[in-house]
Amino acid sequence: MISQPNDLLIMIKKILIFFVAAGLLSTSHVIAQGYGSDLSDADLKLEETLENFKDHEIAVLRFRVDNRLRTVAFVLFGDDVPKTCENFATKCREGYYDGLAFHRAIPGFLLQTGDPLTRDASQRSTWGTGGPDHTVPAEKGKKIHSKGAVAMARLSPEGPSHGSQFYFSMGKNRGLNGQSTVFGKVVSGMDALQRLSEVAVDANDNPIVEVEIKSARILEPGSQIPKTADELKLSKERKREQRRERANVSESEKSSLDRLLEKYW
Repeated sequence: MISQPNDLLIMIKKILIFFVAAGLLSTSHVIAQGYGSDLSDADLKLEETLENFKDHEIAVLRFRVDNRLRTVAFVLFGDDVPKTCENFATKCREGYYDGLAFHRAIPGFLLQTGDPLTRDASQRSTWGTGGPDHTVPAEKGKKIHSKGAVAMARLSPEGPSHGSQFYFSMGKNRGLNGQSTVFGKVVSGMDALQRLSEVAVDANDNPIVEVEIKSARILEPGSQIPKTADELKLSKERKREQRRERANVSESEKSSLDRLLEKYW
């Protein structure tokens, strides 16, 4: 039986000290668990996605945005739309896309590239009209225009797919389902595409500052996606920012706990 007020205070202090030692009054241990791995939530989701497509080839594009060399990787749905994927992979292996510019950027809608005329700045007014001397049969695959979907441009609603021009869907564009052949899905670099979609454009939605594809390559199934030096640096910057955020939260929780202890001590 507790007979004195001091006995009650002593008991409260002991309980508080026990909880503090166990870490049950602080959320900092929960936050730490959330960052217990070097992988972010996006990285973990990426690994899951790649695991689902471990038998698929991977296309890797590189371009500069915000003065950083960035990588965008997407899996190819060769089992769903084989002719489209074969045409695209062949062009990557031939270096067809190297040096081409993105000629259409609309936030929340799409990013388009693949026009060989974009190699010549003097033909800027015609960008978006060029292509190879062949087309690709439009294939009705099973994939939809979700954010990060990659699809071939189409010459007309009932016609074949373009021979080289393709685009990234920057949103859930249900209105495009059934109109263009979706042949890939972004698994890395969506943040770089998002930034690219937000650059200043002219009246034709053409980026004012040219954004050129430095390289487009095909990786074998199961390959690791390589990172550029700029991306490694960016990753370190993000980790430092995460550590600062954790430290700020921990300090905030500590201050609250100190006030609680002072109140009952």
